[in-house]
Amino acid sequence: MISGVATVEDESLFPLLALLKDSEALKIEPSAAAGFIGPFAISATDYANDHGIAFENATHIVWLTGGALVPDGEMAAFYERGRKKMGR
Repeated sequence: MISGVATVEDESLFPLLALLKDSEALKIEPSAAAGFIGPFAISATDYANDHGIAFENATHIVWLTGGALVPDGEMAAFYERGRKKMGR
């Protein structure tokens, strides 16, 4: 079941891309990072309470599309953009 959807600003994707590379050594394309924002978007509002969502009983799945086809130079630029947004 899908309870809801969220849209995200492009600039919010790059820090998540950088965090995933740093923590899991995974290279993803920026749009793949959008799936990580869902729980944050839900928890920042009354949406969970209004729709009876109990986070302790929920499973959040993110389908990642890889960055294997993204040229190395572009991937490095995405990564640096994310690190700058995080102040690193």
